[in-house]
Amino acid sequence: MTNFSLFPALKHNQADDLRKAAAEGNVAWIARILSGRTPADPKKKEHTSALQMASRNGHMEAARVLVAKGADVNRISPDGTALMDAAAFGHEEIVRFLLENKADAQLGVDGDLPAHRAARSGHAAVLRILEQLPGGPEALLAPNADGKTPLMLVSALQEGGAEAAAFLMERGADPCAADKAGSTALHTAATSGNAPVARLLLATLHGEQLASAANVQGRTPLHLAALFGHEGVVRALMERKADVSAADQDGCTPLHMLCKSLMIGAEAQVDVARAIIASGADPSARDGLGRSCADYAAGPALQQLLAGGVASTSRGAGEQLEVRASPKVVSLKQGPSKKELLQEALQEGLATSGVSVAVAISDGEEVAAAAGPEAFLIKQALRKHTSEEPDGWKLGSEVAPQ
Repeated sequence: MTNFSLFPALKHNQADDLRKAAAEGNVAWIARILSGRTPADPKKKEHTSALQMASRNGHMEAARVLVAKGADVNRISPDGTALMDAAAFGHEEIVRFLLENKADAQLGVDGDLPAHRAARSGHAAVLRILEQLPGGPEALLAPNADGKTPLMLVSALQEGGAEAAAFLMERGADPCAADKAGSTALHTAATSGNAPVARLLLATLHGEQLASAANVQGRTPLHLAALFGHEGVVRALMERKADVSAADQDGCTPLHMLCKSLMIGAEAQVDVARAIIASGADPSARDGLGRSCADYAAGPALQQLLAGGVASTSRGAGEQLEVRASPKVVSLKQGPSKKELLQEALQEGLATSGVSVAVAISDGEEVAAAAGPEAFLIKQALRKHTSEEPDGWKLGSEVAPQ
C-alpha cells in the first residue's frame, strides 16, 4: 500500500479560489479568503484579477469587497482592466462604481479602450457614462489599433446596436471614416448583416457616398452584403442607389460575389440575386478571369434565375419538372452507358470543390445536370461522349423539359 505521508502536501491555490468566488459573486467566500494572507490582486501580471471576474459577471457587492480590501481598479491583465470588462458586459452600476474609485477610462489593451469594449457589445448606456468623463467625447471617436472606431465596432453586431450607433453619430462619429483595410462602418454592417444599423448609416447626408465607397480590395458594401447573403442590407443599399455594376480588384461585381459564395444557402442566394438583378445587375458581366456569374452559380435554381428562367421545384421523389438552365449546365440524355459515364464525369468534376449536381428521374430515364463554378470540368469529362457516340449521349446547353 502506498504511504502518502511520504509525499509533500499539495498547497491549495487561494488565488484561484478567490477568482472563482469573485466570478460567482460569493461575498462570504471572498471575505474568508481575504481574511488570511491572500492578496486581493494576483502576483503574476498575466493572471486575470478577482475584480475583473466580479466586474465582467456583474457582481456589485463582490466588487465592493475586493476594492475595500485593496484591489487595484487600474490593474491591467492581458485581456484588459476591470472597467473594460464591466463596459463590455454592460454593467452600468459597476462601471459607475469603478469610475468613482478612480478607474482610468483611458487605460486599455491592444488599442482598445473601455469605449471600444462597450461599443463591441452595443451598450449605449455605458457609452453615455463614458462620454461624461474627461477625454470621454474623444474616446467615443478614437480608432483602436486596427483603425476601427466605436461606430465600426457597433456595426459589426449581427443584431442590436442601433441605439448605440445613433448615439455615436449624434456625438460626432464620422460614418465615412475607414479602417486600415479601407472599410467603413457600412462595410462592417454589410458583412454582419445588421440592416437597422446599415439603414441608419445610409440615412446620413453621406448615405449615397457610403453605399459606393470601396475598400482596399475594391469592394463596396454591396459586394459584402451579397457575399454573405444579407438580403435586408442589400435592399437598403438598393434604395440608396448602390452601384450594382461596381467591380472589385478581381473584376467581380456584387452578383459575382453572391454566386461564388459558399457561406449561404441556395434559397437565400436566389432571393438576394433576384433583388440585385431587379436593380439592373447584368448576369452576363465577366470578371477578371473572363467568367460570368453563371460560371460560378452552384445551384440549379440560381442558374435558372441568371438565365432569365424560373427556378424549378420538385413535386416529389422521382418527378422532374421543367428546368431551364444557363449554358454552363450539362444536359445528359439517355443511353445504355449513362450511369457509368455520369460516375466518371462526377469523379473528375468533383475533384475541384464548388460543383453542384442535381439528379432527377423522369419516366424511368435518369437525367443529371451539373452546374457550378467548375461545371466546365464536367463538360470536359463528357466531351468525348457526344450524340455521335453509339450510346446516344448528348451534350447540350440546357436540360430539356421532360
